[in-house]
Amino acid sequence: MPMPYCYPPDPNTRKPTFTPPPNSCDTHFHVFGPPERFPFVSTHEYIPPAAPLEHYLKMTAVIGIERAVVVQPSVHGLDNSATLDAIARSQGRFRGVARIDDKKPKSELKRLHEAGIRSVRFNLLDRPRGKFGRLAGPGQRIGAAAGALDRRISRRPLDDAAG
Repeated sequence: MPMPYCYPPDPNTRKPTFTPPPNSCDTHFHVFGPPERFPFVSTHEYIPPAAPLEHYLKMTAVIGIERAVVVQPSVHGLDNSATLDAIARSQGRFRGVARIDDKKPKSELKRLHEAGIRSVRFNLLDRPRGKFGRLAGPGQRIGAAAGALDRRISRRPLDDAAG
């Protein structure tokens, strides 16, 4: 059962009491929507408020973060458009983590890499039982194209698959 609502971040970011070092990097943030431009998939597990790139950029300007890694959230499914848009609009400050499935061709992995993606993410929380072995193919193709693999898993499906 999905969470009925996910509360937004505090819009009143305050300057920290310390100055982050030069080239400080936020290693994990999400862009949600806006849903009229980047729709949410119907199978998402939570309902986030819109959190467009402009909100994030305002926050980083206040706290002094210069670089970041935008991570594809599950609410956008396999459509990495919001993540790629954030990277393209970052003026070289962001890299990204895309969400893919086992059908993504090597040519698409190359395109994602050229667009700033440096890692891929598999969401195994919604993976049907018995399908874990399907990660071997994309896992082998990822090496040169992305370089890292992020797996979001729950122990329960692994226990179920073990019998």
